[in-house]
Amino acid sequence: MARNSSSGNSGIKVASSYNTISGNIATNNYYGIDLDSSSGNTISGNTATGNIGGIDLNSSGSNTISGNTATGNGIGIVLGSSSSNNDISDNTVTGNRIGIVLDSSSGNTISDNSATGNSYGIYIDSSSNNNTVSGNNATGNGASGIDLYRSSGNTVSGNTANGNSQCGIRIFGPSTGNSISNNFANGNSWGGIYITDSSGSAISGSAASDNSASGIGISSSSNITISDNTAKGNSQSGIFIFGPSTDNTVSNNTAIENGYYGISLSSASNGNTISANTITRNSLYGIRLDSSCNGNAIYLNTLDNTNNAWSNGANDWNSTTSITWEHNGRTLTGLLGNIWSDYDGFDCDGDGMGDTPYDKIEGGSEKDYHPIGGRHAGPGLEAEKSADRSEVEVGEWINYTIRLNNTGNVTLTGVRAYDNLTGAAWTVGDLAPGENY
Repeated sequence: MARNSSSGNSGIKVASSYNTISGNIATNNYYGIDLDSSSGNTISGNTATGNIGGIDLNSSGSNTISGNTATGNGIGIVLGSSSSNNDISDNTVTGNRIGIVLDSSSGNTISDNSATGNSYGIYIDSSSNNNTVSGNNATGNGASGIDLYRSSGNTVSGNTANGNSQCGIRIFGPSTGNSISNNFANGNSWGGIYITDSSGSAISGSAASDNSASGIGISSSSNITISDNTAKGNSQSGIFIFGPSTDNTVSNNTAIENGYYGISLSSASNGNTISANTITRNSLYGIRLDSSCNGNAIYLNTLDNTNNAWSNGANDWNSTTSITWEHNGRTLTGLLGNIWSDYDGFDCDGDGMGDTPYDKIEGGSEKDYHPIGGRHAGPGLEAEKSADRSEVEVGEWINYTIRLNNTGNVTLTGVRAYDNLTGAAWTVGDLAPGENY
């Protein structure tokens, strides 16, 4: 047991390379186990408790830290000062102020660790260039499960970040080019996955459900791609873009059963693309744009909600260039709009698009001029001629009634009736569906 070192000193300190440090207990030290400018070491099976830093690497590379337990420390495991290409895996860090920290480090792998019950689970600060955070359980922490701050070019994939008091996964900048994929960020108190002051990152293949705010949110960010995620049952929005945020792409996501909106944009979020998302059963609106959101392109989305859309800006609710899309076994080509559950227009020419705009977007005067779908035209006309008697004497009059009934589902125009017995003709004009003359 290594314990009770004086202030600034370590229980175990290593300044050489290719050592094995295992089976130790380091408690109540400044650093429990400390590597300084050291490489090629294996640190495994140790317990670090009650230290300022449980296991600390400083300017050290190509080390393996696995199977350790760090509890009740200021920081459970910390890599700092250009510590690169280290492997941190299968450790248990719980009850620390921060579970695992990367500071100014690159090329490290943090995988399959359990970071639970800390203030912050895993915290990446000023660390760029191919750090990988994967397969970790960052659940039930007092702040966020996984945080990236001023860090770029990192991969965060396959993690479980549920039930944290702030966000499951949070990136705040300036940060660029991070990949956030295939994570679970459910049941967090602020939100599932959140990016702010960043650009060029991607969120894909993740589940962000049952969070107390929104499932996936970005703020003051640009060129973010949000694709193939599921945002379900969140208290506010499934996917939320807060401005000024520009040139972001939200595509192929499922946003269902959220408390407010499926997808929402606000505060001058301009020039974004919202396409091919499934947005259903959201409580207030499927898509909502407010507070000066303009120039956004919204198309190929499937909407079936209490209210499908609201916007008070100037946006395009169809593609602005001709595109080709497969829908219900058909190939559609053109300036394609969206699929609306409450669109009741016709597709008389059978091209897969409605003949009249979708005009039920609330909040302003915007329309989807090329809605996908529409009812097939089914014209029908029934004619009936009846007499007021079955027998007459010579010289008596017979009164005939001729009734025309539109039995189809489209308005018939230029209707004319002709009696081939008497030669009489009547110009009827237009007959709406169900109307008779």
